Amino acid sequence: MPKHLRTVLKNISKDDVANCRRSKKQIEKSEDIKIRDLLSGDYWKFVYTARYIFKNYQSLIYDNIKNLKILYPYIDDEYYQIRCIINALACYNAGKETTYQLEKLHIEEASAAGKLLEFSYKFGYYFWDIYNVYDSNSLLDCFITQGSMPNPVLPYCNSHEQLARIITFRMAMGSKPEVRESFIDEIKNEKYTLSISSQYGDSSFEKKAKQLELQQKLRSSIIEQLNDGAPRQVEEVLELIKMRKVVVPDNFHYDSIPARCIGLIMYDSIVSPDETCDDIIGKFKTSDIFKKIESIRLFKKSDNAYISDKDNYTLKRWLKITQECIEKMAVLPLK
Repeated sequence: MPKHLRTVLKNISKDDVANCRRSKKQIEKSEDIKIRDLLSGDYWKFVYTARYIFKNYQSLIYDNIKNLKILYPYIDDEYYQIRCIINALACYNAGKETTYQLEKLHIEEASAAGKLLEFSYKFGYYFWDIYNVYDSNSLLDCFITQGSMPNPVLPYCNSHEQLARIITFRMAMGSKPEVRESFIDEIKNEKYTLSISSQYGDSSFEKKAKQLELQQKLRSSIIEQLNDGAPRQVEEVLELIKMRKVVVPDNFHYDSIPARCIGLIMYDSIVSPDETCDDIIGKFKTSDIFKKIESIRLFKKSDNAYISDKDNYTLKRWLKITQECIEKMAVLPLK
């Protein structure tokens, strides 16, 4: 090592090293928040779908809790092994090859896995993720403390819309090496083609060109993920989110997050279907969560930044849009 380089290295203080490490962590945290911001619309799709299921399918939830108990020996971190079983079962049902040895499941376990697969086919998510969804107060706390929503869950591919979300998820989050081979191997034979022209009232060249461009993007992205499992750059994720609008109909804007959280808090406080909006809003305004957030600047506009600045008409609008989002399991615009 050159003499002058030794001198330079000796002169680097411990504080400089610590500052360097802090800067690296800050950069990583900043990148993480950027990714979560980009994927916030996907998280709201999941939240609204979960609320719809809890409202309308209580017996189905109870039955699938029992199915998970049957498959308890296969539950590990992030439910990776059960994901493999469900994906393998889907491949088997479609007459495709699978690497997971389904024959080692006994009859009761295979039946339980089949019921969990039916749930994912129907709703586009794995049951355990729906069952463990955050409550509305926790979502608002997450936004206040971290400035962003949680990372979205990995959807199940039951439609072109969910396929686009899955590939976006993989681009943004990457795939953990220890599960990549067993988990992703189940989708190697899938054909990533889209039939989205029916979403439009015409068959213009521009629409067809967008369709072909998105197909190519999805195909190249999934091949990259299969090869290395590494997350892509934020800019590339953003590019795909813009392109995928032809199949992902979300009407999401980051600034709507506080209002969506509050709309969900009011929705979750409903005790009876006979309650009026005014009663629900009155209950919200006397709640502990309202008192907790009164002094927090939740909204960007400096002249209308606090929850106490919002009139009953605004709160009623948020509640009604939340109800509509849940009924349609969709991220509708917060007008």
